[in-house]
Amino acid sequence: MTHLLPIFTSRKWKAFNFSLLRVLWLFIVLSKVSNVFGQKETANWFFGSGAGLDFNGSAPVATTNGSLHTLEGCSSISDSTGKLLFYTDGVKVWNRMHQVMANGTDLWGNWSTTQSALIVKQPSLDLYYIFTVDFQAGAFGNYGGLAYSIVDMRLEDGLGAVTTKNTPLLTPTAEKISAVHHRNGTDVWIMTQQWGSNAKYAWLLTGNGLNPTPAISRLGIVHNNPVNGNGQAQGHLKFSHNGQKAASTITHNGLIELYDFDNSTGVLSNLKTLNMDDGYYALEFSPNDSILYTTSNTKLYQFHIALPTEKQIYDSRFLLYEIPVTPTAFLFGGMQLALDSKIYLGKRNAESLGVITYPDSLGLSCNYQHTAIFLNGRRNSSGLPNFVQSLFSDRLKTPDPISNPGPADTTTTVSQNPGIYITPLPYTPNYKIVVQDPELKYVEVYLYNDIGQVIFTRKENNLSKKFTTELDLSRYARSIYFVVVLTNKGKAIRKIVKF
Repeated sequence: MTHLLPIFTSRKWKAFNFSLLRVLWLFIVLSKVSNVFGQKETANWFFGSGAGLDFNGSAPVATTNGSLHTLEGCSSISDSTGKLLFYTDGVKVWNRMHQVMANGTDLWGNWSTTQSALIVKQPSLDLYYIFTVDFQAGAFGNYGGLAYSIVDMRLEDGLGAVTTKNTPLLTPTAEKISAVHHRNGTDVWIMTQQWGSNAKYAWLLTGNGLNPTPAISRLGIVHNNPVNGNGQAQGHLKFSHNGQKAASTITHNGLIELYDFDNSTGVLSNLKTLNMDDGYYALEFSPNDSILYTTSNTKLYQFHIALPTEKQIYDSRFLLYEIPVTPTAFLFGGMQLALDSKIYLGKRNAESLGVITYPDSLGLSCNYQHTAIFLNGRRNSSGLPNFVQSLFSDRLKTPDPISNPGPADTTTTVSQNPGIYITPLPYTPNYKIVVQDPELKYVEVYLYNDIGQVIFTRKENNLSKKFTTELDLSRYARSIYFVVVLTNKGKAIRKIVKF
């Protein structure tokens, strides 16, 4: 630790509390034995007619060993290292050997439900909830609502088994289900749309199980139109990856509803309605959650949802691509962000997927490629896998400001200055450092490796009120690092794990 001493013993920092050094040493010791959150739970996709993608490498690889054949919704789950656990179409469940899981049949989803299934891990346990939504709100005498089943991965020699099946939660519902982490970074919200009302129900899954009392938000259009067998039930519901917004497509009405979401209470608010002339179906948020993408049968649109007003968002609609209408045209299906920070688009019955290469970019600079990845002879359909949306983000909450850490960060951050912010840049290994103070004069940034060596330094003097920089970790190996920010007003430390 001698490499740290020049900072802590210099005249400028003689008042710097030596206990900070002990905290840093504790971080290093703990890092050797702590579990790393790998965020590869979404690495394996199975969808369409035997189609699949493996995102464990530097580029996705098409796989052909999947057993799933479905028209629309599906879900899959892997462990934090990217090893497949199981997948489902909402009716059957297949284990990692691509065999039907023990007791894994006759779940209450449907092969033609927009979002038929969603797999959510129960915090701190080897139990997984499969939430299923039935077809068109029960228009044909079916259950028509939201239910859950539970998979115990400790059974069948680690292949898992369904132990609880088809526990009803709410009926009837639209064909919508999405999930995102609670503000505490551990628990998970699961939301659906009630049929016959404008109510959205959100349940919280914790380490103790599913809270039976939902948070209910009443806003937006009433879902109750019986035309085409309750056709108004169709369309997607998705949370933003940071858990601050949600959006819903109501295909039958040709509109999108955009909401703010409080991931502490589970409540939606601040409705913005985007009435259009198209039957919107799929949707997805960009990695930085500033852009919303949506599809109709033949068109791919982009909305700049960081704009403040409903009209500005409405006016920002940009047509990225239109499929020429021919008898053999492959129409758009589902849409899903992946671990490589690209958004993939299904095309019904096609042997390839479209890709939005740079989804954080506005206009044509997002670089949509209509035929980007081939599926080795397999075909996709109207659906791509449904995931907990925050699995694509840093779910360990970075408090704002950093000196007031939330429950998930109390072991990774030390600060005595509310004006220092150290935040991850989504889908990059980099961090943004912002210092704001009306009396700011200078800033020093130090990056340490896990043996206490200084590997990067930046010093700025004669500052006025604000300092901003980006800490580039792309040149460094996968390891644990510590960033120390020192100013004339205070200091902050953050532990960083580069995967």
